[in-house]
Parts: sequence; C-alpha cells; structure tokens
Amino acid sequence: MINRILPLKRLLTFLLLFNASYSYSIANQAVVAPFMWQIKTEKANLYLVGSIHALNETFYPLAPAYLDAFDSVNKLVVELNILALNPIDAQKHIAALTWLDEDETLANLFNDKEISQLQPFAERKGMDMQTFLRLRPWLILEMISSYQFAQTDFQTALGVDQFFIKRAQQKAKTVLELETLEEQINAINGASLSAQTAAISLALSQLDQGQEQLTQMATLWQSADAKGLDEYSQKDLIEQPNIAPLMSQLLYKRNQVMASRIQTYLETGGSYFVVVGALHLSGSQSVQSHLKKVGYEMVKVLP
Repeated sequence: MINRILPLKRLLTFLLLFNASYSYSIANQAVVAPFMWQIKTEKANLYLVGSIHALNETFYPLAPAYLDAFDSVNKLVVELNILALNPIDAQKHIAALTWLDEDETLANLFNDKEISQLQPFAERKGMDMQTFLRLRPWLILEMISSYQFAQTDFQTALGVDQFFIKRAQQKAKTVLELETLEEQINAINGASLSAQTAAISLALSQLDQGQEQLTQMATLWQSADAKGLDEYSQKDLIEQPNIAPLMSQLLYKRNQVMASRIQTYLETGGSYFVVVGALHLSGSQSVQSHLKKVGYEMVKVLP
C-alpha cells in the first residue's frame, strides 16, 4: 500500500508478503513464468499482470512475455503511481488520519509483551507510550512494516509496478491509476479497531521474518503460482481469525472496485497493461472472477 512493504507474514504485507518455508536460494531455482492474463474484445486488448511491489536483483530480468505485452500497448495502469504523488497532498491525507478520537486509546488492546515490543517504535517517534497508543493502528502497522523491510535486501525501486512506470516514462506511454492514496489508506483504516490491532499483534510476532517472507512471496509470484499465493494468504486468517474484517477491506472489496474500473477500460476500448498486486489476481474472489461474472473471457499468458 503506502510503502509497498510488510506489516504481516502472509496477508497483511499490504497484500504482498507470505511466510517462508523455502530457503533464500530457491528464488533462483523457481520456474519463471508470467503472472499475467490477456482479455481481448472487439474494442480492447488488455493484459492483467500480478505485481510484487518490492524485489531484489535476483528476480531480474523479468520474463520476456511481460516486456512483449507491455511494448504492444499504449497505456499502463497501476494501483497508484507512487512516483507521481504530490508530497504535500499525501501528507494532508495522512495527517487527517493520524490520531484516534480524544477518548480512544489502544492501551487495553495489547498484552504486556506486545506493549514492550512497541516501545522501540514509540521511542523512534519521540513519543511516550501513552501518546503512541493514540495513533491510528494503520500507522503503527506501517511503522512495523518499514522496520521489517529495512532488514531485507528487497527494494521498492525494483518492484514490478515501478519497473513498468519507469519504462512507460521512457517510452512516453500514458500512466493511469486504479486507486487514489486516500482510497488505499481508507482500505486499512476503515476496518474495525479490533481487526487492526489483531493485525498488529500478528505483525509483532513476525518481526524477524522479513527476508524469508519476501523471498517466499516473490518465488510464488515468479512461478506464476496463483493457487499457491491464495492458499498461503489464508494461513494468517487461520492463525488470527480476528483479522478477517481487515482482509475483506484490503483484498475482497478492493478487488470488486478494481474489476469495475478495469471493465470501464474494456468498454472504452484501447490497449492496456494493468499491474496490480499478485494477490488481487488469486483465489475465488479475484479480480478475474469478477470480470468473468460480467461476461469477459481471458487466457493465461504462457512463457
């Protein structure tokens, strides 16, 4: 989402991160296949591409099918064009959603161990714990995510979406956005406090797993294993059922909106290369499933 990094082990890495059960070297051993589908109509040609928003150099070069498809279209569509964000506007959105109401606190929603784990994050912000625990949970998740990400060799600059945004700029292609920054923040902030704090508790139990988690997630993506991604994403829900409302906000509701906006592109006509987080293209409630319900046919792009 905001930094494209990792607040949780499987689901809540802003829909990108999964628990590792493979060694780091597996990334280089994976079958390389495009995580991509094509939809063709009389008016439109659209590629639907699963992205990992942070990678390291071992996952490059990308499969040639990605580049061939991208070069054949006129427009790139991403969730949010990070490179085009206005920092002043972004700060205004964040500032408006920083604090809980005056009579609210997260203090009673964490156990003593979790409070202790949160202490260093408060200190980095120059806050006492009483003040820190009045922050909205989505911001605390972002802090934990940033901490985990800093311990890895993955870079958002090497993420799939940023790779194609830069390529679009080089080739003077139009770049469109499926979402706004405000919509992305609201996706996580809109869930109940209990769901968000459950996500924080889960994230705190996984602080040292960032490198392994990102490697596993990227390996599944590199192998175009949509089923594996979907199955893996459900494990967090099994471990912490209270995150279910947040899962719905971050994934299922956004999938519906994305599919509706993609349908508009198809109805308008033209050629598009649409890049969204890979988990949005996995499972029974994926973007593709919504498009199929309204009559669109698609084919999986092969290596």
